[in-house]
Amino acid sequence: MTKMTTKVKTQKSEKAWFFLGALAVFFMGVPYLVLGKDSVFVYHDQLDGEVIAYLLQARHLWDGSGVLPEFMNGAAKTALTMPAPACVLLYRWLPAELALACMQVAGSFAGYLGMFCLLGWAGETSETLRRRKGLVGFIAMLTGCMYAYLPFLPVYGLSQYGLPLLMYCVLRLGEKDRPKNFRILCYFYVLLFGCNSSLVLSGFAVLGIWAVWEIVTLVDKRKQFSAGQAAAWGILLLTYIVENGSLLLQLSGGRGE
Repeated sequence: MTKMTTKVKTQKSEKAWFFLGALAVFFMGVPYLVLGKDSVFVYHDQLDGEVIAYLLQARHLWDGSGVLPEFMNGAAKTALTMPAPACVLLYRWLPAELALACMQVAGSFAGYLGMFCLLGWAGETSETLRRRKGLVGFIAMLTGCMYAYLPFLPVYGLSQYGLPLLMYCVLRLGEKDRPKNFRILCYFYVLLFGCNSSLVLSGFAVLGIWAVWEIVTLVDKRKQFSAGQAAAWGILLLTYIVENGSLLLQLSGGRGE
């Protein structure tokens, strides 16, 4: 009875740390709600580059044309590529400053969730830390918040913020005793990462390192090859190909638009 009570308390403590950290992450969205169009964003290249790409692509999202008439007197849509293609819907439905704020908060939360899950899972492999879930929860919350508040540019979506959660999902897919629903969630996030990240910024590196890892596990008999992880790699590769089909066709000598 005492062990059961202690276990319940540690689980509650871990959940409390998680929600406290999540609250700290979502709190960064308050200034955007208060200031509105007067919100302050890091300038660098995102406001005069990627945001323009999102705005123009959103304006001509469903017009059936492969041309952006406002850009360079009518350049092809592939001339302005979006680092997180699925986020173009935000710029279609919301004002630009609100869409950018949503990308910032969502990206930061994905980074926080990924780091929290990674450290929490790593703590389960240690006999000492497994008995101190409250401490592990605090460390995971602190590390997750630190990662969430890193000054990554929000226009790149999950390209940087989403890497820890992607790693967590891939590692957990290698476990055979995972429930089916959990596996589906992991596959869904892999798809979501592909739709909201840049092939150039992080995609090539992720696919390359991941492929080498899969080959090593396949060749090395001491390591266990996971079909689930290989399937997730295929999902990510296919997502990037579909997203960047026109650009890849142009680069290969085809017409593309």
